[in-house]
Amino acid sequence: MSGSSFGTRVRMHQYWQNFAPSLESMMLDKTASIIHIDEQEEIFSLLPSIENKRVLELGSGIGRYTGLLASEAHHVTAVDFMEEYIIMNEKNHEHLNNITYIAADVLDLQLPPKRFGVVFSNWLFMYLTDQECVALLQKILKWLDVGGCLFFRESCFHSSGNMSRTTNPTFYRTPAEYASLLESAWVSTSDSILEPSEEGFGYKNINVGSLRSYIKVSKMFSMS
Repeated sequence: MSGSSFGTRVRMHQYWQNFAPSLESMMLDKTASIIHIDEQEEIFSLLPSIENKRVLELGSGIGRYTGLLASEAHHVTAVDFMEEYIIMNEKNHEHLNNITYIAADVLDLQLPPKRFGVVFSNWLFMYLTDQECVALLQKILKWLDVGGCLFFRESCFHSSGNMSRTTNPTFYRTPAEYASLLESAWVSTSDSILEPSEEGFGYKNINVGSLRSYIKVSKMFSMS
């Protein structure tokens, strides 16, 4: 199991400084322009209803999903630890007035309890150690309203992009390992952030699966 350290956060920040804000860098894939529309549509179809809800988007980047979320949600809070990405996100969606942009590391984020109906992230937890994942999941549990939903998508087992990288500090986990992290986040421990009255609260897995859009593109290129 990976641990948590200040060095890990610095390493991740330095890693992303190697990429200029763009669609290709967000997906770490040279074929991003081919796959991203299908991917967006598929992921959006898997979300619970966000109509008139407050949505927290963690690791929003340049806003590939921010605008889509804001088109249905009451309000979206978009967070990313790379300030240049957040600046581009805000520029891309300056026509929308229901988005708040925050440049911050998710591990340092402080938000009101029971504030959001949905917490959304696309490729975030794989840049956190196991300990950091649990710490963030505990905070998310605090931020979600009763009956709220956490949706997150990660690259499991191995990298999904084809962009060349001299280093890759990503943590590739199995779905079972993510399920274990979710369980660890709400199990009562001596250092838990959950109040005693919230002992019965926790995560329930609703759906786990692979994205058809990536399988489709993989087959297309393997045949070419």
